Amino acid sequence: MIEAAQPLDLQQLSDKVDQLGLINARIAALEAEAESLKADLKAASLEQIHGQLFKAVVKISSRNTLDKEKLLQHLSAKKLALCYKTSTSTSLTVYGL
Repeated sequence: MIEAAQPLDLQQLSDKVDQLGLINARIAALEAEAESLKADLKAASLEQIHGQLFKAVVKISSRNTLDKEKLLQHLSAKKLALCYKTSTSTSLTVYGL
């Protein structure tokens, strides 16, 4: 029989908040470093760049996106309301103290 997990006390939850905040900070630093490396590689204007362990492939593509302002100009609010889709989500944000 599987036992139900015991609820965490406030101190345990507080510790998890701090742990998550520290992890998020490390992720942000790594993402910034990755973006800088990507910019350097894209600026080289090469299609492929080979490293010792990995290969980078640079692709340029075009895509169409919906221009919300133009859509609002062409559709009435009533017609536009027929196109809305509602979803529910739960989020958690961690802030530094």
